[in-house]
Amino acid sequence: MSVPIFSSLDDALRYEALLDGHRERLKKMLIKRFGPLSARLNRRITYAEMDDLDRWFDRLLDAKSVRQVFADKQPA
Repeated sequence: MSVPIFSSLDDALRYEALLDGHRERLKKMLIKRFGPLSARLNRRITYAEMDDLDRWFDRLLDAKSVRQVFADKQPA
């Protein structure tokens, strides 16, 4: 996972707001497609970084189950 380095607090806060928005959007899309998420998946998304979120969004398009979205061994 890569975490960017920021030159100002404003940049860090903007990035965190963007990250939170992506996390919430992913949760909403997963729930709409697959139903309620487990507490474990909710936590995993809540603490995910941008590269993980990007990978999961890409997988969401083709996944037949929520498990396929989060499979660790699956290529992006």
